[in-house]
Amino acid sequence: MKILATLIIITALFFSTKAQTNIAYNNCELKPIAIGEKVPEQIWNKALPIVNSPTMHSHIKLSDYGNKLIILDLWATNCHPCIESLALLDSLNRVFKDEIVVIPVLMHDRIERADPFMKKKGYKWPCVVGDTTIGTHMMKDYSFIWGCIWIKDGKLLGAPLKKYLTAENIRKALKGEAVGFMNRTPNRQKMEKQ
Repeated sequence: MKILATLIIITALFFSTKAQTNIAYNNCELKPIAIGEKVPEQIWNKALPIVNSPTMHSHIKLSDYGNKLIILDLWATNCHPCIESLALLDSLNRVFKDEIVVIPVLMHDRIERADPFMKKKGYKWPCVVGDTTIGTHMMKDYSFIWGCIWIKDGKLLGAPLKKYLTAENIRKALKGEAVGFMNRTPNRQKMEKQ
């Protein structure tokens, strides 16, 4: 009888945890998306918490940026390649001012470190903090914890390696041309050609 009671309790805990997870995502189970697929509505319209807001808002939505090229950069303050990537994005953002949107997404780091870091570097972008739906769930098939994600017209354009983060590739993406970069995959040996 004790074994049966224990099994019932374990089963109830499992299903209550599963239900709580679904509620957190508007009662929908998020699945990783593939290159070319639309960003799920529950992510596209989700109010993402931010710091370093140039408009003094506490949240942004990806849908706020319409059809611009959105470059999400998954980063951490203690990741040297991430910091280099942010500096590169800053220089590219100066070139493509109103045509692209750069949004750093803090991953696996303490939230309170993001705002001072962004201000010290002089970055004017909002930085998403305290959210795992983008990096951990939606981009699970393309991110290695850190890296860039390109979204255009509400669709996943790619998750390129840093070496493909160039002005030429941004120009091509803005014109709707094929970009020709290799996308990240969980298996570093197998890259996906875009």
